[in-house]
Amino acid sequence: MRQDPGRLRRHGRDQGAATVRFCSGCGRSLARRDNFCGACGVPSAEALDAARAQVVAEHARSRRMGEAMALVFVGVLAAVLGLSTWGPDAPSLAMTGLLGAELGIGAAALQRLGWHRWRASLGRMPTAGHLACALPVAAASLAVAFGYTALLRTLVAAPAPEAEPGRWLSLSVLLGVLLVPVCEEWLCRGVLWIAVRPVASAGVTLCVTAALFALLHGLNGGYLLEVPHRFVGGLLFGWLRARSGSLLPSVVAHALHNGVASIGA
Repeated sequence: MRQDPGRLRRHGRDQGAATVRFCSGCGRSLARRDNFCGACGVPSAEALDAARAQVVAEHARSRRMGEAMALVFVGVLAAVLGLSTWGPDAPSLAMTGLLGAELGIGAAALQRLGWHRWRASLGRMPTAGHLACALPVAAASLAVAFGYTALLRTLVAAPAPEAEPGRWLSLSVLLGVLLVPVCEEWLCRGVLWIAVRPVASAGVTLCVTAALFALLHGLNGGYLLEVPHRFVGGLLFGWLRARSGSLLPSVVAHALHNGVASIGA
């Protein structure tokens, strides 16, 4: 027999705070801690409100992450296209401009994600073992880069560029070894990583961040020469980021890659 909700409410007031809520489905009294009616299974109003608030918060979080991802890719594309005309004539100027653009784009995306997320973009403190992994990862990325470029030159019958004496001491090379790894890794596997990873699988995150990494290396129009092996390098650096949970090992591997590549160029 269905109980009278009015009588139950009066009974609840008489019993005190233990039974002050009632089921909207069957009218049974609910304890404060009950989120669902034990008789009919209808959720309480408080439980529905909490669920709605959680859905709204998740939608807002996903929207901010989508905006951060779009901002990073659109900003990088605009910066690469805008600075591409400087590459052949003023490589140091073009590289400096791109580094500044990367920092600005990363800061803007981090603002959308929330400034408190800056620590997450750096990851945790790596172990000595994870730092040691930077060496084989750098060796693998170098092998892919040199192997691909050698194969491409063979296919198009292009001579290898001659090494310039003292080139490894030039400003562009020093920037490439010291600052480029920090800025590019923070943007790709720092800011973009924490925007993609919460809403995508590890494999998708690796591919998305590697795609951005490859896009960053088209300043002088050498997309066919640069983009394929840079994408593979981005996958390797991303694997190190995922395995270590830290940005630093990928920065070290990237710096080793650039240093050896500059000496061997």
